[in-house]
Amino acid sequence: MNLYLLNLGSTNISLSGDNGLPKVFIPLIAAQNYVTLDIYKVIGNELLCDSISSLVSSSILQARMLNSTGKILTASEVLSFKAGNPFDLDSNGIVDDAENLNLVAKTEIDDSDSPYTVLATDSLIACDVSSAIIAITLPAGINGQVYEFKDSDGSAATNNVTITPDGTETIEGAATYVVSTDFGGIQMYFDSLTSDWKLLSASGASPAEIALNSAHRLGNGEDHATVLAYKEGMLPAYATADHTVAYVPLDADYVIGATSAGGAVAINLGALSGYTNNSAIIIKDEGGNAGVASITVTPDGAELIDGVNAAVIINVSYAVLRLYKRAGGWFTW
Repeated sequence: MNLYLLNLGSTNISLSGDNGLPKVFIPLIAAQNYVTLDIYKVIGNELLCDSISSLVSSSILQARMLNSTGKILTASEVLSFKAGNPFDLDSNGIVDDAENLNLVAKTEIDDSDSPYTVLATDSLIACDVSSAIIAITLPAGINGQVYEFKDSDGSAATNNVTITPDGTETIEGAATYVVSTDFGGIQMYFDSLTSDWKLLSASGASPAEIALNSAHRLGNGEDHATVLAYKEGMLPAYATADHTVAYVPLDADYVIGATSAGGAVAINLGALSGYTNNSAIIIKDEGGNAGVASITVTPDGAELIDGVNAAVIINVSYAVLRLYKRAGGWFTW
């Protein structure tokens, strides 16, 4: 279950919790002025609760539960999270289903539910296709919204799961996405700038769908490592990069959407000292043009990526490069 924070103020907002975690950055940019935090990163985190409560009280932040209630929280309700017991949100002494804070909101469907229209409150959709195919329709995309779909019984090679976006929206530029591998699944987020759902991970995807660079792992996501708590529980802090200027990732960045349609893209990592230890960055070829015009990711100075002082080149269309930072340098995952 997640807590949605919307920036209502006039400047960017930076927050941090106890011992500096989680780090939260909420930009002022339209359609990107929010984050979604895993509620369990908030419960019992006194500094973070105090900061959010103060901003809610000043009408600088809106805090909303992303469960079936969609409840907008008051400053005092946010403060109640400090005690580690936010479950009875309406203070009626009863923890009902609408207030139950599951770590992952799982929706189970089978062919009798097909065609199934995904709800805004859905998160993980487990698909039982043991008897027949399932058709799934996405709702109109909301920037940063994440959904995950999984063949729960291992029959997708026989009975596919077909996912269709709303209206003219696309999934990686295509009209549909088909899960056709037993126990396969995908995780994706919506990019409102391109009206496209971008894949964060895809288990059981074919090489044509999610390719691997010959020298570096470019994100087939088979180990679901993308779930790395969305950088301490947030939905992706999103940035863009193109050919016009070399982009230097910020510590707050998580997903960087690169478009090389106009030419090769350069992403120059800053000095390691400028990034939080264990922080992660995902660089995605959003334009699907990296096979023609590559995306080059270069470490700072003599610093290393996977033990080598050399750039990593994304040259496969729609590929993903995932990096995390440790004291010894950057590492792919």
